Formats: sequence, structure tokens, C-alpha cells
Amino acid sequence: MRPAPTPATPTARPETPRGATPARTALTVRTTRRALAGGLRLFRLRESRERIARGFALGLVVNFLPSFGFGVLISGFLARSLGGNLLAGLMGGASLTFAWPLLFYWNIRVGALFVKPERVVDELADVTTETVSAMMWGQAFIVGAAVNATLAGIAVYGILMLIYAPLRPRAVRWLRRRSARPYRRSSSPAGGPPPSPAAASRPSTGNFSDDHSR
Repeated sequence: MRPAPTPATPTARPETPRGATPARTALTVRTTRRALAGGLRLFRLRESRERIARGFALGLVVNFLPSFGFGVLISGFLARSLGGNLLAGLMGGASLTFAWPLLFYWNIRVGALFVKPERVVDELADVTTETVSAMMWGQAFIVGAAVNATLAGIAVYGILMLIYAPLRPRAVRWLRRRSARPYRRSSSPAGGPPPSPAAASRPSTGNFSDDHSR
């Protein structure tokens, strides 16, 4: 008599955070790595802190103005033209590119303190493509952008002048550790099952073992 087959044990899948998808996870990883790499380049610049602070602040203020996709290039050109560091200007221009709707909202709200806006923008949800097209060159937007850009530039310049030099060694060490951390955790594919005990017991090769043997 043939024995009854043993039912297969279902393989437990790793839990995925709610709302997370492989594409979104990969985008987050890429964005984080680029931000860490950019911060590491910024703190490793062999330049005076005044030129770095000036370049980053000048690059950052461009985010408050419509640049039609050329904001980073304009930031680098502006920083270099006014005596700041070119790379710091590019980093400052790229620092707030994701926050354009929020910056537009702030420009309108601050400008409304001085002049009457063309439309009522009470919430961030009111910032739509139609609203941006109608109010981009209005008085409220221009006044608000000028005020916000000036205040943000002065604040960022002053903060960097104060903290750049004492913070630089610690920032470089921290950014190096953070930049290396995703590579250490990439032993299994994203979303895939963990390595088997047999595979985990095999001696590792490559740069990972070299780094830990030093």
C-alpha cells in the first residue's frame, strides 16, 4: 500500500510594509543613495566654508522661483557667478526640487500678506496645475518668492557658516557608514526569501569578507 503524500509546508514570505511596492522601494533606495552621496561630496569639498555656504545658499534660493526644469543648472551658474562654490550651488539647487508645490504655496501665502492674490489659496491641496499657471507671475507670487528666497538664503548661509567646520568630520564619518549600509544588507534580493542555512554557512567571498578581515 502506497503511503499518503506528505502535504507541502507553505513557505513563509517576508512581510512587505503596507503601500510599498518593489518600484517604490527601489526609487526610495536610489533617492537615499543619491542624497547620501551628494551630502558626502558636499562635506568633502576642499574649499573655504564661506564659499561653500554662499554657493549652497545661492543654489537653494532658485527653488523658490520657476525654472522650468533648469533649476539645478541655474543654481550652479548663479553660485559660480557670485563667487560661491559650483558643486555646492548644484547641491543647493537639487535640495528642494521635490518640494515645488509646497514652495509655491508658501510664496502665495507670504505674498498675500502684502498684496491681494489673484485667487484664494487656503490649503496645499489648492495648488494645482491651473492655479500655478494662473498665479505664477502674479504680484502675490513674486513678492512672496522674493521674501522667502531672501530669508531662506540668509538663514542657510548663516547656519552653514556656523556648523560646517565643526560638523564636517562627524558628517563625513556618518555619511560613509550610511552609504555603505545598504550594500551590507543586499545579501538577498529585495522582497525575496532569506538565504538558506546551507548558503549562510558557506564562507563569503569578495569585498565584504575583505572589509571585515582588516
